Amino acid sequence: LMGGAGKTTIAKVVYNQNISRFEGFSFLAQVRETSQDCNGLVRLQRQLISDLLKGKSHKIYNIDNGINKIKEIVCCRRVLLVLDDVDELEKIRKLMGTQIPFHPGSKIIITSRNRCLLNAHFISQMFDLEASTSCGGLSQLFGSKRT
Repeated sequence: LMGGAGKTTIAKVVYNQNISRFEGFSFLAQVRETSQDCNGLVRLQRQLISDLLKGKSHKIYNIDNGINKIKEIVCCRRVLLVLDDVDELEKIRKLMGTQIPFHPGSKIIITSRNRCLLNAHFISQMFDLEASTSCGGLSQLFGSKRT
């Protein structure tokens, strides 16, 4: 989807409306831009871990170290994650690894301009912003009646 279509804004609204239902939550903004910086992926991992552990920070020395810590955290608590403006599937793999053992009931929202990314095997539902006039479809992901 094109830039400026409201993807981030809608993701923020849905995130803020639903964080109380989860034991851990994190909104990673501007993944595309941040990941291009020196140590950007490690910085994103640190933010994710700190958010999920409600401010407790952990020293992360490299991407593999971060992936292992993230997997430890998400396997034992329901989490809500927003990965905003992701341009490549590889960035998600580098951020969190593959075969991520998410706890049942966890939700991950990915915003992207790249439709190809959304065909990844782990995407279970896709919400097309251009084909919709409300957030109703996205709210259904959470089983809520809000539109």
